[in-house]
Amino acid sequence: MAAGAATATLRWVLQLHRDVPRAARFYAEGLDFSVNVCTLRWAELQSGPFKLALMHTNDRFDCRSALFWSCSVVLNSLVLGVS
Repeated sequence: MAAGAATATLRWVLQLHRDVPRAARFYAEGLDFSVNVCTLRWAELQSGPFKLALMHTNDRFDCRSALFWSCSVVLNSLVLGVS
């Protein structure tokens, strides 16, 4: 890594879904996520250090075409040149 460069890692993402158990099943069976918690209104899944939260919504938008994500990014390293 070059001096003065920083890296970031995406740690978690929150998605809104009308059918949380169905979405959790998709991530678990199709993408091999581990399910930590799954209820009708909330699910927490994990793949390595990455965590995915699924939250129920009753909004009338089309969940398949709209992206509503909240994410947390953590800086892994920050190299500063000090003389």
